[in-house]
Amino acid sequence: MNILVLASNVPVTPSMPGSPRLFYFCKLLAKHNRLHLMYLKKTEELSSWFRSEIDGADIFETIEEWPVLSCGNWWDRQWHRIHQVASLVSKYSNPAYHRATADMVKRFLEVSGAALVYVDGLEMMQYLPEDNRLPIILDACDCLSLLVRRQAQNEARLTKRLLLYLESLSLERYEKWAARMATRIAAISSNDAKSFKQNVPTANLAVIPHGIDTEYFRPLDANKCGCRVVFTGVMSYGPNSDAALYFCKSILPLIKERIPGVEVWIIGQNPPSEVQALHDGTSLVVTGTVRDVRPHIAEASVYVCPLRWGTGVKNKILTAMAMKIPVVATSISMEGIEAVAGKDIVIADTAEKFAEEVVNLLENRDRQIQLAESAYNLVKEKYSWKTVATAFVDLVEEVSEVNSQSQLARGTGSLEA
Repeated sequence: MNILVLASNVPVTPSMPGSPRLFYFCKLLAKHNRLHLMYLKKTEELSSWFRSEIDGADIFETIEEWPVLSCGNWWDRQWHRIHQVASLVSKYSNPAYHRATADMVKRFLEVSGAALVYVDGLEMMQYLPEDNRLPIILDACDCLSLLVRRQAQNEARLTKRLLLYLESLSLERYEKWAARMATRIAAISSNDAKSFKQNVPTANLAVIPHGIDTEYFRPLDANKCGCRVVFTGVMSYGPNSDAALYFCKSILPLIKERIPGVEVWIIGQNPPSEVQALHDGTSLVVTGTVRDVRPHIAEASVYVCPLRWGTGVKNKILTAMAMKIPVVATSISMEGIEAVAGKDIVIADTAEKFAEEVVNLLENRDRQIQLAESAYNLVKEKYSWKTVATAFVDLVEEVSEVNSQSQLARGTGSLEA
């Protein structure tokens, strides 16, 4: 079967920053289908990295890169505001770009001979033809309206909080429209699915969590830096940069009262200036992009995930668990992961409690090993990409089968008439 894959960004491979969810789903789908990929090219660096990684992998029959949205003129931006649509919608903010992208998608649909459309992320849904008759599987991952609503709740500035609240309402309207277009929607956690369902009661949802490549991310023999703590993630992503700042400003000083020699490493692509300013080169290191995150994680004694807002399953936590590094995290960081607090992970939701738990782990190597071993077994059992991607492929096959039966029924009806 020919499948058109529409993605709002380059598919991330295991060694690239970000979630490799799309990559692994496509890798398994490609075993019995022909995939045609079109994605928005947001940076030359990631596109080149992606192409070098998949060279000879035989995953995609064709690949079409499309330039990212450029800002429209002043009048277009005001027209966008008047219509109160979500920021990711380009129909009013840049109508010329929107038309060109929609035309390209339509042409690519025809050329690929697709029997099914797999859309990765809400953004690309807007470019599908309104009269599309092909089945659409939307892997929405996070519920964006929920994400922005949580961001608003954590925003101290009143004006910014109001703007975020209005954006969440615009996203709710967009999600309702996308749900009507999609045949099935995959959500990354039960919380995201619940939020979708509250907004769109008729949405046909399936929960498919994140996974982890347990062969690539595995325990490594490394010289442990006894008092090193690590946090990883794409730092240009709001929840990650907020977590880094929160940890270093509110939690780290409390840890240093007990363990003055503690080291903190903040690892991830495109840290904003306020995160870069944390770097002192000795006890607090902000690395920016690294080609391979594994050695940095392996050298740590404790992995921290102090997120205060966000949605979905945090792949960074699964990564640490797969590498047998004990994790201290906030409750919101653990949504969608079936870990048992105190057995597989340590949960702490205040700065004081978080600092206390990190100190307790740094001072107790036996406890580190116990937590890490239990979490490792959990990941191997439930969160390998093979297990998760198989669930997605089953969803694709189910939608394809239902569509085939529907077409057959329509054909039979016309013959009888």
